[in-house]
Amino acid sequence: MTANLQMALKLAQAGFHVFPLVPGTKVPIKDLHFKDEASRDPKAIKSWFGRFPTRNIGIYTGRFQKDKALYVIDVDVKTHDGKASFETLNDLYGPLTNTTKVSTPSGGEHHIFTVDEAQRQGTNLLGPGLDVRSRGG
Repeated sequence: MTANLQMALKLAQAGFHVFPLVPGTKVPIKDLHFKDEASRDPKAIKSWFGRFPTRNIGIYTGRFQKDKALYVIDVDVKTHDGKASFETLNDLYGPLTNTTKVSTPSGGEHHIFTVDEAQRQGTNLLGPGLDVRSRGG
């Protein structure tokens, strides 16, 4: 079993709806409607990643577990100082403690929350360099 297949299965078991990406990119594979087809089903995941072990793993933010969604704050450092904006957000509203934090290759961060339903998303939504992924992301 390849590392990507193992990780995709582990993510699905944890509640994430996953889908395959073109290797080395954030682009869904051709002809995949990821909003509808992202899955936690081991059979689908084995089909996607078992035959194509270099595919990247996408996580659909519009669903989590059976009846939740994700709200991801993407702290972008490529075009803005998202880390400073995130610190300002924490200063204004208190620390965002109930989150999973993942570092990105560019030096940014993803802070992942669960919510009852998917929320509006966009770039610089919470401040310069603070993008939100949720509904449709």
